[in-house]
Amino acid sequence: MLVCGSASALSAVAAMPKHYTRLGEIAGRASPVDIEAHTGLKASSDALTARVHRAAHEINNPLGIIKNYLAILKVKLGDDAPISDELRIIYEELDRIVRIVRGLTHDEVESDLSAEGSDLNALIHDLVKVTQPTWQGKGILVTTLLTPGLVRLSGDRDKLKQIVLNLMLNAIEATPSGGAVRLETAALSNHRHEHFVEILVADSGPGIPAEVAERIFDPLDTAKGEGHAGLGLSIVKSLTEAMQGSVTFKTSASGTTFQILLPTS
Repeated sequence: MLVCGSASALSAVAAMPKHYTRLGEIAGRASPVDIEAHTGLKASSDALTARVHRAAHEINNPLGIIKNYLAILKVKLGDDAPISDELRIIYEELDRIVRIVRGLTHDEVESDLSAEGSDLNALIHDLVKVTQPTWQGKGILVTTLLTPGLVRLSGDRDKLKQIVLNLMLNAIEATPSGGAVRLETAALSNHRHEHFVEILVADSGPGIPAEVAERIFDPLDTAKGEGHAGLGLSIVKSLTEAMQGSVTFKTSASGTTFQILLPTS
């Protein structure tokens, strides 16, 4: 049996050699069922799974009620209501929460797939609107330069939305009051005639320190404000790669720009 730990923990092991030798003998002979019986690990795992299932079920109930009242509100206000666009965004985000919760209890989750593909520019427009209280409250400006007529992107719309949203929130958090965040889209092709849609998200923060930049996509790396990193960027990388794309960044003392390339052919 291999024991790892601090010096004090190892000293405790050395003080009771017979005890730990006996544990090693039991571990060597025990079947998985025996180990579960003595440690309770399987029972603990089953209990956690049951709690997750129960929580997912309970969360779905109020979400369903909210969606019903949104539908009623939309009917009362009419399709031409000034806030009809906001109601649509809220309804779509509730649907996304349902899919995320469902993903906690199912191996395969029904993705938000559209036969006609996703309109990237429309998606960015919605995200700018939904994050407006965050960036306006911080005193920064969010601008867009979106190339019209982009090819609609096939694949999981939820993944695409999460990629852009995480990059936006990172950029907003990294930008000081009075600064600006810029989002751009473009159609690109390379020398091999491969075609891509490009997403750029740029902030006007202080840049990312070299020691942070080396581990920028590590899930446990966290540095709020200066050189903002963290779980969000790890998610961006994994989701982008799941869509067969790539993510890179450039940083300097005047800001950081993340580039996403997603294939269209």
